[in-house]
Amino acid sequence: MTKFKHALMLSLLATGTAISTPAAATLIDTGEPTSGASYSMVSTQSLAGLFTLSERTLITSVQGFIGSNFNANGSIAIYSGGVNPDFGSLLFSANYAIFSTAFAAGPVPGSWQGVFGVNQILAAGQYWAVFGSDSPNGRMFIGAPNPFSQYAAQIPGGWNQLGSQAALGVRIDGIARPVVNPPGAVPEPGTWAMMLIGFGAIGGTLRAR
Repeated sequence: MTKFKHALMLSLLATGTAISTPAAATLIDTGEPTSGASYSMVSTQSLAGLFTLSERTLITSVQGFIGSNFNANGSIAIYSGGVNPDFGSLLFSANYAIFSTAFAAGPVPGSWQGVFGVNQILAAGQYWAVFGSDSPNGRMFIGAPNPFSQYAAQIPGGWNQLGSQAALGVRIDGIARPVVNPPGAVPEPGTWAMMLIGFGAIGGTLRAR
């Protein structure tokens, strides 16, 4: 019986390895801003950066390099690409808590803050990551070493293009080319092969007994 259990565990381990989901990784990172200058995020002004995906991607988190003198509420949204977010379609939005960075160590009083567990699949193309806050103390610092080609600020009159000079810090994690098997989907050939190897090992053990 011990050999049977051992063979069964090897089979399950092999099968699980074949169908496991890759870990999320940082796919887009402008780098941490080095300038103390910043743009405010308030109820009447949102900030956005235009990013590009070269392949189908499962987005798992979106973060901005954000500073605030007090705890506040923030929001992050993803829009399809266009001249500005108003020309695109809203694909994802969520709220999150902005934590005070008033006493943060380092030359720039900010930190990476944002939304996790996004679970949004995007095709290859351009998208806007939009950041907002309900507090006048919320702000995003500029001076990221690898800025996007385009940033924009939403004001009561509409969106203003900021070019790449704004250089806001944005970090996006995800999984490139995610494998999504809907319920009832037929396993891939590699999965079948691992399953057959495992079952063969179980059968061999039983015959030996």
